Amino acid sequence: MSGSFEREHEPGASGLPYSAVLEYAHGPVSTMAAFERNSAGDKDTFVAAKYTVGAIAVMAAYDYSRTFDLGGQSRAATLDATYRVGRVTLKAGYGRQRLNADVNHFTSIGADYVLSRRTTLYASLGNKRDATTDARTSFGVGLAHAF
Repeated sequence: MSGSFEREHEPGASGLPYSAVLEYAHGPVSTMAAFERNSAGDKDTFVAAKYTVGAIAVMAAYDYSRTFDLGGQSRAATLDATYRVGRVTLKAGYGRQRLNADVNHFTSIGADYVLSRRTTLYASLGNKRDATTDARTSFGVGLAHAF
């Protein structure tokens, strides 16, 4: 659990911000629950779970956010899976977000290739279908290195 003692508040701020996170991991199961509130009263609740069997991992998450002053709300659910084959990890995901009255959909596929313990090559392809705009597709490639 964490908190903040701000000396100056933003206009409309109604209190001190705080957050809490609870994690559990045992064997093939991992879970997480988190809650956060900022000084303006905006709130975010997040829950997630992961189940791993051999080279396959399946993950699900749910996020609920709302703004205090404008009454905006976002509900997002995601389902993801990975499959590890040697040095390659294949990834796929789907997400659905309800932002106020609009519904948005997200899909993605990708792959990671492990070069060393700290270096990975990656490629990903994603598509976002908004309720109010045309669908958009993005592609990314790169090199990740942990120092």
